[in-house]
Amino acid sequence: MARHGFNWRVALPTLALSLMPFAASALDASSVLKRATAAMGADVKTLAYTADGTGYTFGQAYVPGAAWPRITIHSMARTINYDTASMREVITLSRAEPKGGGGYPLAGQQTNDQYVSGGFAWNVAGGNPAPGARFIGERIHQLWTTPHGVIKAATKNNAKLDFKMVNGREVPVLSFTEAGRFKATVYLNDDFLVDRIESRYPDAVLGETDSVYTFSGYRDFNGVKFPSLIQQKIGGAHVLDIAVTKVEPNAPADIALPD
Repeated sequence: MARHGFNWRVALPTLALSLMPFAASALDASSVLKRATAAMGADVKTLAYTADGTGYTFGQAYVPGAAWPRITIHSMARTINYDTASMREVITLSRAEPKGGGGYPLAGQQTNDQYVSGGFAWNVAGGNPAPGARFIGERIHQLWTTPHGVIKAATKNNAKLDFKMVNGREVPVLSFTEAGRFKATVYLNDDFLVDRIESRYPDAVLGETDSVYTFSGYRDFNGVKFPSLIQQKIGGAHVLDIAVTKVEPNAPADIALPD
């Protein structure tokens, strides 16, 4: 009912719209990316983080259709240089179940020291680098689907903006293609932090392969927001479930390409 010339039937929907965290008419892709960059501290040039938890050996199931075999990740240390598109990962792991492939020892731990820089990938064992051309696509995908990397990649690749309903709430969703490498769809939460990344990239065995990252428990590390929990599925099955133990923004990250 209108009282004293005030029409509540008009006012209430308008008020509800004004209280929505994301009004499609007020936001475009550029403004969403700027807000996400500011909220996450995604203008950081380098980043290092460590984690531990559980992993699964992608593509190495003991029988077809089974889950990927589980491994224990005793430590994972990633150092990323976004300016040079470089990343180093040192991971110490062991089998958590006896069956399944992956080349890991049946007992004891194994440490892998692996790199990507630009269009090159390599591993280091015993101080000696060995080219790993078959890892290039996978590692480039890993680098640019980190929470801060995906905002940078979305900005560089002129991401398109959409709005979707997630758990009864309308959230901004950014979609882009990293030419020749992968396609990604990025879901942001109410605080403009990266909540979920759905991507598709080429695998040498399976062909076009789906990956889903979920991030939760964001904490502040010297002005940079980073999730404390990271989970990933590839091909519909879990490959990663880790807890982040340390984050260092703008860490030293001089990752040089070996001769």
